[in-house]
Formats: sequence, structure tokens, C-alpha cells
Amino acid sequence: MDSSASATVATPSRKLPLPGPGLLRLRPAFVEVGSRHGITAAVKFRGGRCVWVVARTQGPDVVDMLVGSALVPRIKDQCGGQLAEILAAIKSLQPTVEVPIYADTLAGLLEAAGVMVSPLYAPAAATAAIERAVPKHLESLLTNLVIATDASKGSRSSWRGHGWAMDFGLGSPVILGLRASQHGTILEAELHSIHLGLLAARSRFSGTLDGRCAVTVLSDNQTAVRLLTNPSSRPSGLNAACREEVAVIRTLTEKSLVAFQWVKGHGSNHLNNTADRLAVLARRAKEAELTNEQRNVLLCSIQESVLGLAGQGSLALAA
Repeated sequence: MDSSASATVATPSRKLPLPGPGLLRLRPAFVEVGSRHGITAAVKFRGGRCVWVVARTQGPDVVDMLVGSALVPRIKDQCGGQLAEILAAIKSLQPTVEVPIYADTLAGLLEAAGVMVSPLYAPAAATAAIERAVPKHLESLLTNLVIATDASKGSRSSWRGHGWAMDFGLGSPVILGLRASQHGTILEAELHSIHLGLLAARSRFSGTLDGRCAVTVLSDNQTAVRLLTNPSSRPSGLNAACREEVAVIRTLTEKSLVAFQWVKGHGSNHLNNTADRLAVLARRAKEAELTNEQRNVLLCSIQESVLGLAGQGSLALAA
């Protein structure tokens, strides 16, 4: 036998096989999702609001978009009770030639309303655009803020109470806050309440102190307001602690649109009256050595009696 014939016998390869067609399908699927067109409807629940977005896309481009929102104290369904608005938005964005409609959590509600929903994933461009639109819409609602602050000083202890109530308007939740400290004079305590209220506002929305939101701070302490509106003011009782609080507040607000305004205490301003009651509660809770749970029971009483909004979801606590 010719020894050269053995060279024609195939030997097993030790190399792994190359990826077959099945593994290559991921790329066409990705490309297909990216190039889809149609109308995408979605809802997002953020900060006590239900935001709906309806976007029409063509490939990577967003052709048109509609956005709306409403307060939702309790989520009863997947659209926050805004199905009629969402249906109207879909209809308005539907071109002459009908395009596919995509939805995720809304699919059942839309189909029950007679809308044919595609079982496919929504276009990538629509998904990305919706994620950007929601925070932008929420920020557009936070252009004006009123903060009422107050302090409470007792005669039998060193505890001082601080209270603040924040209202962004447009039906947004009123945000309540309270804290206790052992600051000395009532003027120092009043300034510290303003300081705490501004910090709480910035924590809620950073735009309150960087110029994106017009802020009005209400206080029933004329001296505190005069100190913050007139840098040359030097009233009696202005100690080092007060000067430090003023300096901190001015630093906090140096890039903001903040106005300090005096209001009559125990008058007709409901935010100021609320801040007063919160400050008293904060102080008395410390003096009576109440637990946080006991204090919060009393806080609920303030919510009910002062604002009359208990159970309506229009209050938030930032204590």
C-alpha cells in the first residue's frame, strides 16, 4: 500500500465550530427594533404623579410627542385614570396611513378600548425618548415654590421647634417638615427654620436653589426677613450664631431666585399657620419625650385639621 494514501484520511479537528446562523440572529433583531416605526404609549409613576407619554417615531427619529400628568393619591389602574387623554393623544398622532401602536403595561387597557396593540417590543427610539421626557415634564411643573417657615420657643426648656411647609402649586402635594434643635434665641431659631426649609426644598428639587425655580420664603419674623433682604441691617440681638445662619442662607441662595417675604403670624396664610403648628409640635414632642411614632400621630392630626386633605394623597412628609 502506498504510504502517501494515508495523507488523504481526515483527522478530527480540535477547534471549536464557528457560530452558526442561530447565534447570528441577535444582530438582525437588534437592528429591526431600532428601525421600527409607529406610536408608543407609556406611563410612569413619579413623585405622586402619573405621567403619560405618547410618541410617534420613524426609525431613529422622534416625529412627534405628547406628554401629560395628573396627581394620583392611590394607583387604581395602570394609567392613573388618564386613559381618555392617552387615547386622544394616540388618535391625534396617528397619520393618514395607520402605523403600529406599541404599549407595555397599557396594552390591556388600550385593547379593551378598541385599540389594536402590537405584540412586539416598542421602537428603541421611542423608549429612549420617553425616559427623557418624564423627568423633563416633572421639572417643568416645578417653576414656582412657596416655603413658609416658623420657629417655636418655650420657656421651660432649651428645645426649639422648626417647621416648614412647601407648595409648588399646580395641585402638587404640600410638603411638610419639622425638626427640633437647641438653638438659643428665637431669632436664631427663626433663621435656622428658614435654613432647614431651603435645604428641604433643594433636597426635593435641586432646581429650587440653582435658578430654575422662583422661590418665595414666608416668615412671620420681621427681623429675620429684614436681615436677609438688607445686608446692612444690624438689629439688636444679632449674635454670632445669627450672623452665621444669615451667612449660610446667603450662600445657599446666591445662585437662586429667592425672595424673602414677611407675613402676619396667626393670620390668613394657611402655609404660615401650618409651619407654626409644625414648629410647636416639634418642640413639644421633644419636651414630652415622645417617640417618633407618637409624634407622627399628632402630625396626622395637623394634616387633617389644618389642611383638610387627609386621605386625598395631597400631602407629603419631609421630616
